[in-house]
Amino acid sequence: MTEKINKIIISQVPLDFKEAHMLADLEGIKHDLEWVISAGKAYGDIGKQYFYIIPEALCIAIIVKYARVRMTGERRLVPLEWIKSLSKKEQEDHEYFMNLRNKFIAHSVNNLEENYSVAYIKNIDSTNPEFDQVQQHHSRVVSFSVLDIMKIISLAEKLLEKVQEQIEIEKPKVIEKAKKIPLNELIKHRLDNQISTKDNAGKSRSRKIKKS
Repeated sequence: MTEKINKIIISQVPLDFKEAHMLADLEGIKHDLEWVISAGKAYGDIGKQYFYIIPEALCIAIIVKYARVRMTGERRLVPLEWIKSLSKKEQEDHEYFMNLRNKFIAHSVNNLEENYSVAYIKNIDSTNPEFDQVQQHHSRVVSFSVLDIMKIISLAEKLLEKVQEQIEIEKPKVIEKAKKIPLNELIKHRLDNQISTKDNAGKSRSRKIKKS
């Protein structure tokens, strides 16, 4: 006896309207902030076990991930109002981490990195000093303090709470609007396999509906 089993196949189709884009962007921000929190909590243990290269790499990644929520791109930003709702000290901490991203990690600007050339002079305080050689010097900050880690985790947790609250507000709107779209219209936009290539690395991902 052969028993026929009916299979239900569920396919994904993209929702191409403003509210759906907002919800998707919030999800992306949520993942960035969750990563910052998880990496920040792991940072202390990693720093104890490895040479400076791995802690420095994680330090850079934490700052870049955190800063993404306020950097322009195809995704919406964490609203400035959310930053202004933080305490004065928390806003100063946020600005500090953004400056680390903008003036130290992404661009060599501030004095957290120094590069200079020096001339070595023999017997410099004598009546007969002599030129010896030229050397290059490099120094930079390579890791967070424990206090900085606690601060960036706290900021990410507070912003994540706001993101999750906003997702709860936006998702019912998207569901309601999506249900009003005829199924045959949704199916027209069925997702194909998307392959990322090196040619796409410098291009913006497309959206039919502009951010507002």
